[in-house]
Amino acid sequence: MHDETSEPRVPGGPLAICGLHPLAWIFILLALVDLIWFIVNSDSAQITSLADAVFYGLQVFPAVAALLFPAALLARHPDAATRAPVLLLGTVLFALVQFLLLLATPLAPYFEASTPASQEVPFIAMAELYNGLTLAVAALALAFMARGLSLARWYEDRTGPWIDWLVPVATAFATVFGFVSAVRLDVGDSVPLIIPIYIGSSVILGILRVAAWAYLLASALRGVAAGEDPRAGWQLAALASGIVLFALVLINVVSLVPVPEELVIDLYQWTVVLAYALGHVLLLAAFTIGLPSLDPDDDDTYADYDEDNDEGFEAEEAGYEGGPVYDDEFPEEGIRQARSVGSAETRLRRKFSPSSTDSIGA
Repeated sequence: MHDETSEPRVPGGPLAICGLHPLAWIFILLALVDLIWFIVNSDSAQITSLADAVFYGLQVFPAVAALLFPAALLARHPDAATRAPVLLLGTVLFALVQFLLLLATPLAPYFEASTPASQEVPFIAMAELYNGLTLAVAALALAFMARGLSLARWYEDRTGPWIDWLVPVATAFATVFGFVSAVRLDVGDSVPLIIPIYIGSSVILGILRVAAWAYLLASALRGVAAGEDPRAGWQLAALASGIVLFALVLINVVSLVPVPEELVIDLYQWTVVLAYALGHVLLLAAFTIGLPSLDPDDDDTYADYDEDNDEGFEAEEAGYEGGPVYDDEFPEEGIRQARSVGSAETRLRRKFSPSSTDSIGA
């Protein structure tokens, strides 16, 4: 019931700046700093044509978009910290990944000084450890985002059993290609222990990255099939994660298939860069238009009804409970019934107990 005595919710609370949550402004400023950093550190010697500039610019999009994920979420849902904490944590961690990538450049001299490359170990161990940590945080962030979207849903699953196979199949695919790639490496007979550890961890991190994006895709597809709001937001999230997953599959395939033609290599590189840029931009667009809806549609529909003073309330309530509904008298009810999963209890079943039918292992 509508509480007339309650104060309207102010976006961002008392610390809001121009109507935005202060945390949102922090990530907006970080995105601006990231963009400036990419512009300042661009190598003018390598950017000699318009195609080179476009190719470099496409690599900037995913980084800037990722930093804006939590800002977009908080702009549409200022109370996401209390109502969608798992999803907000996922977006913040994913933005943190871009910050870690920025720190890799100034930290590189210190990594090289502490663990320099040698003939036995042809890589900088600290740098690779740092990169591994970054990839692990990214996979964890995607898992939190996928789980957060699942917890924010209001309707039951309508997908078939095929969706349960999406994550296992993607994980098995990445495992096979990662194992074959590791076996094909010629590391010699006697190598330091750090080299097989490095190879094994790289394979595991690659598997986790594919599995995490597949989990996000599965969560978004379940929301699309269930008719969650905003419908366009769930569709964009599914399309975005599917595009990035396609790029990851392409990277795994090309790593095992020799591609001698320079034209094919260029096409492959452009495809991967475009896929990453488009996927991250579409996911940002999904959060910008309100993904996910944290309020059921019915709350707004019935917020203005007063059971004691509204003469039409009883007739509307009869239709709500399953009684006769006439399209010309109750258009909102007709729309609601067309989208409902079942009874009114089913539609509002998850207001206080979110469904847990979705998991990363599903």
